[in-house]
Amino acid sequence: MSSYKVETRILKDENGLNGSITHFVHDNLTNVFYVGAVNRIFKLSQLLEVQQQLVTGPEPDNQLCAGSACDGKTKVLTDNFNKILMIETKTNGNDRLVICGSIFQGFCEFRDLQNISKKLSMRMHTSLVANSKSDSTVGLIVKRNLNENILFIGASYPISQHCKDEDNHNKFFLIRRDIPALSMRKLTSDDDAFSLYKEASFIEQQPPSALRIIHDKINKYIIDFVSAFSIEEYTYFLSYQPSDLIQNCETNAGHKPSQSRISLTCNRDTHFYSYIDIPLTCGNYKNYDIVRAGKTIIPGRNLQTKLGIKSEILVALFENRHNGKTDSAVCIYTIDEIQRKMKTNLQKCQNGSEAMKGAHFDDGATCTHQGSVIGSGPTLCTTIKSFYGGRISGVIGVQVQPAIVFKSTVLTSVTLTTTSNVTVAFLGTSNGHLKKVTFLCSFMFNIANFTPKFKVIQFQLFGR
Repeated sequence: MSSYKVETRILKDENGLNGSITHFVHDNLTNVFYVGAVNRIFKLSQLLEVQQQLVTGPEPDNQLCAGSACDGKTKVLTDNFNKILMIETKTNGNDRLVICGSIFQGFCEFRDLQNISKKLSMRMHTSLVANSKSDSTVGLIVKRNLNENILFIGASYPISQHCKDEDNHNKFFLIRRDIPALSMRKLTSDDDAFSLYKEASFIEQQPPSALRIIHDKINKYIIDFVSAFSIEEYTYFLSYQPSDLIQNCETNAGHKPSQSRISLTCNRDTHFYSYIDIPLTCGNYKNYDIVRAGKTIIPGRNLQTKLGIKSEILVALFENRHNGKTDSAVCIYTIDEIQRKMKTNLQKCQNGSEAMKGAHFDDGATCTHQGSVIGSGPTLCTTIKSFYGGRISGVIGVQVQPAIVFKSTVLTSVTLTTTSNVTVAFLGTSNGHLKKVTFLCSFMFNIANFTPKFKVIQFQLFGR
């Protein structure tokens, strides 16, 4: 969704907040829109007219404060960047808005869909998401059973803040080091809301519902989360990270060779035993190494025939930076092939290949020879703990050639739809253009442009 039209209507120039929209979601039950921005949440009519406005910042804060507690530290007015904006659908009809922002070490709360000024939780839950504008956060609500939803959060270590103040590196590190890279959170209506679904159990020797990077690598192995999606019993995350560990803030500031990855965890696995990530490569002689967005869909008949599948595909946007220029590419992956490669990596680990273990994670896999145990079940989630030796980072990935390449273009968002035969992708760019790509038996595309002004951000549709 291009932020240009919305911003000219609701943010206005006098607010000084142009270019600040981060999330744009549609509620198809009421046909209204919710917009997350810096220091603001908006509720809009179907004509994009402002119905309600919630001021969320700036608030007195300090990056060295532990959540909202800040003894002995000077607070300054700090912008609040919206990091998560989602609608939670509940079977009892008490649907609500989930909002997370960057202040107070990354807080989350519930708001009323009808009146966004109304809080639905008494306390503010802090230290959950990234606490800066540029460091990444993704969220996904998954139904665990008929009466219970869970919230997956992926949050990168805020390296931009870590490197901002050299005198306080260690203090900032101590505050942020235990905030998980991935976590599974409760969506209850009491004080336990947003807490880990399960805490660590020393008696049962089980880790918590969290995936943490080990402390001595947390500011060197930076995972930038791009998107999250759920298919059947799995939740997937798209991300990219440096190919090598970042040694210091100087090496972080320059261009770093990167690798894109896709990770999977089973929704019923409350300890991330089933976690595995593998490389996701777009290109051959020229590698588009940074994934920027991705969406899944069951394609139209023509693309199903071309790919020889009937299940979901992932349409992902990548970029390549070289000599100050950025080119983008669209790559198409089948979820079936991604799962096959994940099984291959699991089998390698269980045959004793140490290269497969997740050495940068707490409770990373111990890849010892176990015989052939993967593949006997129909899915990756057949048996969790007995099949998986821990969290695994695979080296065998999925590589495809770009379906389409756009020179000197930065693609920022993708939305998919189908007719009976064709699959259509709407691609947004950093300067406000919208490109319509129609996938037939051979790849063809048409382009429609909006007024260049602001980047096109990802659009979310919530069915209720």
